[in-house]
Amino acid sequence: MSKKLLALSLLTIIANNCYGFDYDKIYYQIHGGWAKLNKASHNHNILYTNMNAAMVGAAWGYDVSSVLRTQIDAEYRFNQKLSAESVDEAHALDYRVYTGTLAWTNCIDMANFYNVIPYIGFGIGVARISGKAKFIRGDFTTDGSANRIKPSINFHWKMLAGFAYKVRDDLYFSIDYGYKSFGKLKKTPRANLTGIEVAFAIRTRF
Repeated sequence: MSKKLLALSLLTIIANNCYGFDYDKIYYQIHGGWAKLNKASHNHNILYTNMNAAMVGAAWGYDVSSVLRTQIDAEYRFNQKLSAESVDEAHALDYRVYTGTLAWTNCIDMANFYNVIPYIGFGIGVARISGKAKFIRGDFTTDGSANRIKPSINFHWKMLAGFAYKVRDDLYFSIDYGYKSFGKLKKTPRANLTGIEVAFAIRTRF
């Protein structure tokens, strides 16, 4: 219920402020950083190791008001290593996983402290997960083969918090910490993928 109220509140703020569209409030952003994915398997006999990867992204956004920004962002995480092994060590796998996301994100900017602006954000969208097996022992896949992971399209959501530094009215540098959910990896052993990310961004207007 709280998520629905939050979404309704954001939509109301946007509707109340967007009647006078101003092209000068459009901004563009590029960002990149470090991503660490976590796994939650439905099989308690499976032991996972962590995945680390690089993340890159870009966004197109609009300053709805002095405190609210809304944007569409696309991100890609590549060469994430997913390793799993059964407790009895009879089965093991090593996948390379690739995750892309497209999300609608809203950020609330707090007070400006000497050009340092803390902010929080929430986004929803879609995630596409794909990959390829590099090593396999035992029967860890549905058909017993070490082939590509069938791509899956899942619901994606994220929460983030960070700080932006205002260089001038049309240029900001920022860093944020985010928690993100990507949905299920559709290959046995099935795993729900979530992750934490640290991203650096440059936001500007043209």
